[in-house]
Formats: sequence, structure tokens, C-alpha cells
Amino acid sequence: MSKIFYFLARFQYRLTKTNSMKHLALFITILFASSSFAQDSTQVETPIIVTKLQFGKQLISKNISVEFKDVINDSRCPKNVNCVRAGEAKVLVAIYDGHEFIEEKVIQITPTTYLMNELPVLISDDRIIVKGFNLMPYPIFGEKIKKEDYTLQLVVED
Repeated sequence: MSKIFYFLARFQYRLTKTNSMKHLALFITILFASSSFAQDSTQVETPIIVTKLQFGKQLISKNISVEFKDVINDSRCPKNVNCVRAGEAKVLVAIYDGHEFIEEKVIQITPTTYLMNELPVLISDDRIIVKGFNLMPYPIFGEKIKKEDYTLQLVVED
């Protein structure tokens, strides 16, 4: 790097001596070229792709299906309300391998679930990993949500 600065200093001296436009253009080009060698070393994470599953419907991938069966509890703190505790939602899902029932699972979704990267795993095998991500819509003070209006957001990793 010190050789570059030495060269630039000598070049600037010659430039002031000759006062040529060609030399000025070359100097600016070398200056910009030398400053563009820096590499950005920021690590980029793979984005999460979220799949929506409506209440009562099934998500089928690689012969595994997840059915959104019920919203057991939705005690999340509604919008425009100050709560002591953020609350949680509990959702019941059924998991099938082909047409064969495997199990039912209750997953708990909290505001910190995806913030802390602790998504509840619904199924994990050599074919697929399915995790619970979020429950929509978020409650609003004074408004009741019908079960048919709920959508479960899932992360599916092949």
C-alpha cells in the first residue's frame, strides 16, 4: 500500500509540474481504482421462505402433509393495548405420511419464537423439515377472530 501512495505522490508532483489534463484524468482513474479493491466481508444469511396454511387445509410436500386442525388458544396481546405479558398462541396440527396418520402436535407460537430462532419443529426426517413460524391475523383489541380466518405460517426446508 505504501508503494501506491509513493507512486501517487510522485505522479501528483509530475502533474503539478506539467499541468496536463491527460495526467489529471489518469491520476483520478488510478485513485478510484486503488480505492475499489476493498472487499465486503459481511456474512449474509439465507432468507426464510414462509408458506401459508389456512385453517382446515393441508400442506403437502414430499408425501408428508400437515393439516391445520385447530387454534386451541390465542392469548397474544392485541394491537393498541399495553400488556404485562406478550401472550402466546397454541395451534393443533395433524401430520400424515402419505395417507397414514402419524401424530397430532400442539405448537406454541410466541412473539420471541422467530426472533430467537427457536421455531417449533412439526416434523423432521430425511425428506423434509417443517417448522411453525407465526399465526395470522394478529389480534386487534375489540375484534373477535373467527377460526376460519386464521392462517398458520410454516417454514418448509427440503
